[in-house]
Amino acid sequence: MTFKEALQAEINLQGLSVAIIAKASGISKGAIYNILNGTTEEARIRPSTCKAIALACDRELRREDDGVEFVEFGASRGSMPLQRMPETSTVALSWMQNRLFLSNRHCGSAFDWLQKMEVEGRLAMVGVVDRIYQNRPDFLSLAVHNNSAGPVNDVRLRVSVSYRKLTHTFPVSYSETISPGSSSEMTVFLCDGDPFELSVSNVEHKTDAGEAASPVLLEPFRYSGGYGD
Repeated sequence: MTFKEALQAEINLQGLSVAIIAKASGISKGAIYNILNGTTEEARIRPSTCKAIALACDRELRREDDGVEFVEFGASRGSMPLQRMPETSTVALSWMQNRLFLSNRHCGSAFDWLQKMEVEGRLAMVGVVDRIYQNRPDFLSLAVHNNSAGPVNDVRLRVSVSYRKLTHTFPVSYSETISPGSSSEMTVFLCDGDPFELSVSNVEHKTDAGEAASPVLLEPFRYSGGYGD
């Protein structure tokens, strides 16, 4: 893997934020974003930068003939890896961190609630609207994958968020038809501010045979906290 690919894989695995990596490594968030979005070419990333970022992820950088990889050493952060529902399920789910805001595919009720909590001073975080206009990859998506041989549509589920002193549950729905082997992504939350946990429940969908329910085997998404600019 390239360093960019290895870093993105580690961010997804541990549920880390760019803000946390920047603070721990001493590398600016802008520099890390430039690595992740490909603005900084692989050959121009300094070895010292790679090492500092790997250490900030509580990992050691191992260089191989075909690229690099992050490997564990010392104590683990204890973060739970992001997982998908097994491929034997008709509908599989997966968390996708460090995504751009999808203006035509987002959970409006979740962001309305976040903005309300921020205005009321119940959550300390960077403004959602500002981050959307800045086109920052600070958002969390939930992807639905169709593992079946036929089309799936009208996928509905509930996502619950838990902060230390706040909890809220909001509905998420994917109205379009998802073809066999295809996926649909939706922006569901913002990864910034106070630590939180997201969990999924009540997953339902429609097939040619009618209504169906899927077991919820997706691990919760845990954000350890961090504050951006």
